Amino acid sequence: MTRGARYSAVFLFVFSVLLATANLLWSSRQYSQANARTRAQCQFDADIGGAPIAVNVATGKASVLSVTIVSDARVAWHHLGCPGALAPPDPSFAHWAAYYRLPQVLVAAAGAAAFLYARFKVTPVADPRDGNGQPLVPAIPAAPPSPPSNVTVQPPAAHP
Repeated sequence: MTRGARYSAVFLFVFSVLLATANLLWSSRQYSQANARTRAQCQFDADIGGAPIAVNVATGKASVLSVTIVSDARVAWHHLGCPGALAPPDPSFAHWAAYYRLPQVLVAAAGAAAFLYARFKVTPVADPRDGNGQPLVPAIPAAPPSPPSNVTVQPPAAHP
């Protein structure tokens, strides 16, 4: 290999390492900024998602917009995968969301009902059996009781 070819190979290697390092630093910065934005959005959605719904004094009803904003904030909080637990909704939100029949509330209720149905319908209570009524996995016999021991255990003395 000639001297020029060696210099070229070393240059390309160093250049690729520098490019990879710059890419790592830039990606790390972008990732940190995205995480900061997501944490801020999670906090915003948590604050809005627990807000009570104000009722218009003249009509005696809450506005659909205010109920939808709280509902969308709660849905967004869950979809973002925010850490921690979202506070339970204000009772006024639950009342007005059911009153306006918001899709998110209805879908959540239907999902909960389907989960409960599937949980008790699909999950077997007893051991599964094959077509002949025999257990799929034979039962493991219980271990015989251990013989009595003549060892006594004394707790360590307390330190003064």
